[in-house]
Formats: sequence, C-alpha cells, structure tokens
Amino acid sequence: MRYIEKAYYRLFYFFFQIEKRKDGEGKGSDVYCAFMALLPLIYFGFIDLAFIEYLFSRFICNLHVSQFKVVYILFLVLVSAVFNGVLFFHKKRYLKIKEMFSEEDDNTRSIRSFYCILYSLFTMFGTIILIEIFGRPT
Repeated sequence: MRYIEKAYYRLFYFFFQIEKRKDGEGKGSDVYCAFMALLPLIYFGFIDLAFIEYLFSRFICNLHVSQFKVVYILFLVLVSAVFNGVLFFHKKRYLKIKEMFSEEDDNTRSIRSFYCILYSLFTMFGTIILIEIFGRPT
C-alpha cells in the first residue's frame, strides 16, 4: 500500500511542478500550485470511480446507479474532491510532498514523469476503449 501512496503523491507532484513551471519559478505560491494540481487529480479520480462502478455493474451486479446522471456525477466529483483536498491540504501535506520529491535526479524525474503521463493517458482514453470492448452493462 505504501508504494501506491507514494505513486499518488508523485502524480500530485507532477502536476504541482507543471503549475510551478507555468507561472515561472517562485512566482506562483505553493498553495495556488497545490490547488491547481488538485484539479486534474479530481478529474482523474472521477473517471477512476466511474470506471470502478462500470466494472462492478458490468461484471458483478448492475445496480443501475448511473441512471441518475446528475446526482451520480456530482456525487463522484464530490467524493474525489473531498478525498484529494483532505489528502493534500490537511496539515499542509503538499509541502511535505514537495520536499519529498524535490531532490530527484534528472533520470529518476524523467522516468517517473513518463509513468505519470502514461497513467494520465490511460485514465483518459484507456477506460473508454475498455468500455467499448466490453460493452455497456445490461
């Protein structure tokens, strides 16, 4: 479990660094960059939760939860936002994560950034492809 936690922190740091570079080094505050880094994580969390619900409905038992589209979407976004907000802003954990990964060498940073990009692409497109392959729940 510790490995998954560290990988998720690294994904946060990946988006955090994108925000830092976008604003120029030292221009964007850490709080602002941490908040902006949360937005893609909330989006990916929404997709991941929806995909888990799809897998459950498709292969185990269809609960017909997704028929309440607006409530379903708002619920998943809210769960993802609260989870990520608490995870990264409680006791300013985003500063600890920044410190944890700031000393990476260039080779390690490149490899880990590649994995972050791969995860992002799979989350955005791979789930759609898998849903098309396996079909919709009946």
